[in-house]
Amino acid sequence: MKKTLWIGITAVVLAGIGILIYYYSGGSDSAVPETESEVLNELLSAAPLSRIELNIDSGDTLLASKIQMTLPSRRSDEMLDSFRSTQIKVFGDYLVAMDFLTDNIAVFRKSGGFVRYLNRNELSQAASLMSDGESLFVYDYGNKQLHRYNGDLSFEESVSFSAPYYAQGSVSANRNHLVLQNEAATGFRVGETQDSLLAVMDINQPDQTLFKALPRIVPSGKHPGGFNNLIFSINERSEIAAAYPALPYLFLYRNFEHVQTVVLQAADFETVDNPPLTPFQPVAGEAVQIQNLIDEVLLTESGNILMFGAGRLHHLKPRRNGDIVHHKSYNVVPEDGDPLESVSSLDADPDNPDIVYATSDGRIYRFEIL
Repeated sequence: MKKTLWIGITAVVLAGIGILIYYYSGGSDSAVPETESEVLNELLSAAPLSRIELNIDSGDTLLASKIQMTLPSRRSDEMLDSFRSTQIKVFGDYLVAMDFLTDNIAVFRKSGGFVRYLNRNELSQAASLMSDGESLFVYDYGNKQLHRYNGDLSFEESVSFSAPYYAQGSVSANRNHLVLQNEAATGFRVGETQDSLLAVMDINQPDQTLFKALPRIVPSGKHPGGFNNLIFSINERSEIAAAYPALPYLFLYRNFEHVQTVVLQAADFETVDNPPLTPFQPVAGEAVQIQNLIDEVLLTESGNILMFGAGRLHHLKPRRNGDIVHHKSYNVVPEDGDPLESVSSLDADPDNPDIVYATSDGRIYRFEIL
């Protein structure tokens, strides 16, 4: 009798320990997904793996207010409503909004209200906004330059900078580093390359690469869009969260090492009918239609990850051991409209990280994370 009781107690204790290990490891699962791409299979095996189920509940509702964007025209023949915000950056007391591949960069107050246009004399085709906290940077794809503006948003200098891909958000920055998507490696540009998509530079020496990661998933053939392009975010600790937009994986880097891969599981992802991850060379005029699963990723200073995908904002949090787990999912609903189905950029207010700004369909929205 005593022996049976002891065996039962031991089993309960071991089960409890197992539950605690699972809980504090974020529900890690060593089973590596098998895909059609040998390159992706190798990448998925390169770091500890965890899985996150995104369809846990129906999602909380975040009420989003629309930032007033009434702009004066620059010329008498310009339409007042011609400006479409595609990327937003919180900078000091301002919101800086970019109209992709134009010379239109507008400055607004956080509460709304136009302040002024950024000096357009040096601008040609603005492709990315970024900040190190003290300066605002604009990657100008047209001039192949990086423009720097001071805390008053006055122009300071331009340096040659031709490596990034022309997609919006192809460059990001913190106080020490620039991180970019390498134009030479994108599937839209080339048929074959051994180069990596992600590159990190010293912010004071943008011509010197310190770190490379994330290969082309389809190493040959022309696969533009979600298979051979990236979305990514870097925080002040130079931690990086990156993803291929059409694939359900997050790749996390710390101290420039691949430390964790998160497999994102959602019913909406499983219904997407994308082409296989195998080389494909289209004939003239033929396009490869690839649907993104993830629109944007924002890595905060505390290590939280905000990710917009499949029409919802997902909030992921780090545990003490560094593993990432699901916290909440949200439906972002404007005061005067339907829930946002997609976003083109996300940024948090450094003074209040719970305040988040997003751009969607050319408009700017503000909401507070619960």
